[in-house]
Parts: sequence; C-alpha cells; structure tokens
Amino acid sequence: MNKKIIALTAALALLLTGCAGAPKEKTLILSEPVAETAAPDAPAQMSFEVRKINRLSLEKLDPSGIHPSLQEAVAGWIDNDNLIALSVQKAQVGSADGAQTGEVEQPTERLVTQFVRINYQYGFYDTALTLTDVEAECFDVSADGQYVALVAGNALEIYSLHNGSRVQQSVRDVLASRVEFSETGDGLYFTAAGDQKQLERIAVSSGIVDTVRGGKSYRALAAGEKGVLYYTIDQGKQNLGFTDSAQSADDLLTDGRAGAARMLSSGGALAVYGGDLYLISADGAELISRGITAFDLASDGMHIAFAKLNDDGTTDIRIGYWGGARIINDKLTYKDFGVAVGRMFFSPDMHKLYLQGADDGGVLSAFTFEFK
Repeated sequence: MNKKIIALTAALALLLTGCAGAPKEKTLILSEPVAETAAPDAPAQMSFEVRKINRLSLEKLDPSGIHPSLQEAVAGWIDNDNLIALSVQKAQVGSADGAQTGEVEQPTERLVTQFVRINYQYGFYDTALTLTDVEAECFDVSADGQYVALVAGNALEIYSLHNGSRVQQSVRDVLASRVEFSETGDGLYFTAAGDQKQLERIAVSSGIVDTVRGGKSYRALAAGEKGVLYYTIDQGKQNLGFTDSAQSADDLLTDGRAGAARMLSSGGALAVYGGDLYLISADGAELISRGITAFDLASDGMHIAFAKLNDDGTTDIRIGYWGGARIINDKLTYKDFGVAVGRMFFSPDMHKLYLQGADDGGVLSAFTFEFK
C-alpha cells in the first residue's frame, strides 16, 4: 500500500509507534490530519478537526487468549470519557467456602468475565461488572450504559452495570450468536433456539417476551421503534431483511456479510454490507456509497462519520451529514489512516471518535480522535 509519509511531532510519533504484543516490532505512521471547515450551519465546536490521537491497547481484554471475539470486544461509549468492553480470562480465584471457614484455601483456576470501562485518553481499565464461571459467547450493552446482556451456555441474562444485579434471565434456550438492545434500551432482541426458531424481544423492566418474527433463526442487527434490521445465515453468508409494523421482507441483500448498522429516526436503517453502505427498509435496499468499511451516526442523528476505502487501498476518515437519502457536505477528517477500519463510534458529546481495525501486519489496533 502506497502511503504519503509526513514527519510528525515527537509526541505524536511516540503515541503511534509500535503495537504491544505484535509478532514483530513495527512503527505505524499516519498521515497528517486534514483541517477543514465544517458545514456553514454547524457549530464552531463541531469542526471535527483532529486535535489529538490516542492509541489504546486491547490486549488486556484477552490475557488468556480465550476471548470469543476480540474484534467485537469494545461495544461503544458508556459516557463521554469511557468506552465499555468485554474482558475474558482464566484467573486464580479462591473459593467462598474457604473464606467462611477460615481454612487455608488453595486458589483454583476459574473463568472470569468482566465488563470494563476504558479511558479514551490513557487507556486505564476500570471494572464495571465481574462474573465468575460465566463464559459469555455474545453480548451487548444498552446505548444508555445502564444494562449489559449476554448469552452463556444458551442462557440469556441481563445485568445492571450500576449495581451488578441480575435484572432478567431467560427461561428458554437462546442461540449464542447475537443479542441486540433496542436503541432506547428498553428491550433486548434475541434468537430462540430449538424447534421453535424465531426472533424474540424481552422487555428489560418487566421480562415480558414477545415474538418479533417467526419461522427462521432471525438475528437482529439493529432495532428501534420503527423496525428491526435482521439477518439469516445461509452457507456462511448473512442475508439481510427488515420488519416493521406494516410489513416484513427477507433477503433484501444476499451473499455477503454485514458490518455496522444503525436505525434511523425517520424509519429504515443504514448498514454496511459487503464493504458498501446501504439504506434498508421493508421496501428494499438502496446503495448509498461504495467502499464504506465502517460508519457511525452521532447522537444528534445528523452527523455521520465513515471510513472510505480508496481505489489505491488507502483508507480516509470523513465526516458529513446524513441527508435522509444520502451523505452530504462530507469533509476529509484524516487522510490515509494506515488502518483498515472496521468499527467506529462517536462519543455521546460528539467531541471524540473511536476507531478500530487491522494494521498492515494484521494486528488489531484501536485509536480515539479528539476533535478541536
């Protein structure tokens, strides 16, 4: 991959050098951020000029090498200063019985699952929830940061991240493939296992379960008040469909794999599929832009950040406006990023952007942009 190498300041060079745990020592060199003016009607604080780049280490999320999916470990922002992520490890843990009897106990190796906050600037880890002898196979965190849901051994559980209490637990087997909170956080979508395969929704507060779509093992990609974007699996491919209160449609996009997905307040959803960005509803799928590997909508529902894969193999980071049917007034935020970006998340205040992807050596790398 051809890259334009620009001399960086000493501080930025130190920040972006190497990658802990990589097979060999390597220096990652990024091009200089491009400072451009935001759209005329955007507030001055939303110019999205990159002020600082922080590199985060994700290795501590998988110290034992048993994480179900390190690429999906970071779920997003839990507040304006911290990301939330899943950590899985084997650790020497003493038994509760020994502590009660006062006998000398021998620590035993047990599986420990933790949900941790990661400081966006310094990468400090702060434990939010610890579960022992629980092997989470898939999980999701509500957008408001109040709850976490996980599937372990085909059992679905929802916990509070505030006090660690278990809020809900399934009474039937659940496919350990995907769970998805609604964007309001009041419901969780999951796929029932067994003969009665269907997509279901459990209310977080009451535990009431409703059928969303039956007949197949539908898996929710994104869910909101105006519909659910889902997929089915066929020979390793993910076929996208959409359902709302009026109609449902399967196989709107086929023979590919899905990436980031977000529901739209106006109805429908945006989703990355096969490396392109689509607008999807029960009426069909419309191509918005090719070569989009990741995106996120900001909390205002207007600004959209996306990673654009260029013809020469380089990746640019751009931010613009979602105009309802297309991206408008997008500006170059960072040219030739040097990482194949697969995930990105705006912070709630829109002043920061998390980016994650593989570098040239295939090593998973994570960064946060701080905007001026």
